[in-house]
Amino acid sequence: AVSPEERFWNASGAAFVTVQESGQVVGAVVAEFILTTLLALAVCMGAINEKTQGPLAPFSIGFAVTVDILAGGAVSGA
Repeated sequence: AVSPEERFWNASGAAFVTVQESGQVVGAVVAEFILTTLLALAVCMGAINEKTQGPLAPFSIGFAVTVDILAGGAVSGA
């Protein structure tokens, strides 16, 4: 959406090596949405919401980041 399609398919390195076919884009976007929602919920419920704040908020946020990294790698096939 940000760059011309030919530049996207010719890009290499980092995240560009995980999405190699146009059919994988939808799955990658859905996975990114779910993993980002998990992280946002951990931050909002653990650190921001006064009713659900707790002393383990940093642990839950760190755990959510770890899960996102591991699950994101498994979903993308890395």
